[in-house]
Amino acid sequence: MDNTLLTALVLCGDPRTLRTLGGPLEARRVSRHVATNPSMALEILALRKFDLLIVDLDITEKNWLTDFYSVNGCCHGITVIAIAQDTEALGNLDRKKARYILQKPLDAAITGRTMETACNAILVERQPAFRYTANLSVLAVLLDKGKEKKLPKAMLRNISYTGASIESGFALPIGETISLHFCFPENGLPFRATGKVIWSDSLGHCGLEFQHVSALHFSALREWLGSKAAEANLLATVVPTSNTISRFNF
Repeated sequence: MDNTLLTALVLCGDPRTLRTLGGPLEARRVSRHVATNPSMALEILALRKFDLLIVDLDITEKNWLTDFYSVNGCCHGITVIAIAQDTEALGNLDRKKARYILQKPLDAAITGRTMETACNAILVERQPAFRYTANLSVLAVLLDKGKEKKLPKAMLRNISYTGASIESGFALPIGETISLHFCFPENGLPFRATGKVIWSDSLGHCGLEFQHVSALHFSALREWLGSKAAEANLLATVVPTSNTISRFNF
């Protein structure tokens, strides 16, 4: 990860903010372009793709980011960091559009940690996750409109940082939400996640994309998969350092 070069477009005209952003971006070898107004940003984005879009909301119109997403396909797939002095503006943001937020004046330490987390997450999503093949009895519960239905004879067949494959006596429709519970055999620590069914067959096999894993349970999963990767003499995929995950591609 240390030698990987990412790209960022910084929409900001404030010299102080640009200086604070510059250090962490340089430390992570992030190549950056600066646009001092929204029109310039649109012109640059029309010419190339970026990994990061850092937007100073103080120099954009109120709904600029929302409008930008709806009109410009080039924004999709970019990790957005929104910065502003107004706490209300940051609080009203759709976090699906701005994954990270920073309040001005920027604190150097917080900015550095945020950039570190954002860059790590981008690189994780670029790499295939280490997947461990298992044969473990689990509790899998179908969550359907407030009702719970336990899946019979559910078995975990494989699992990664981003999702899992299970087998049960029930064929699941794609798009259903499953709550998955089990304990790691070596230490008895519990694991719980909710995920969406992204593939399924008539034999009761299905693939889950994790939608939510708590910080505690994700940490346990990370350590367990790391040990399994080491046992298999593999290098484990670098994993995110954020406290929780809400969605990863599987």
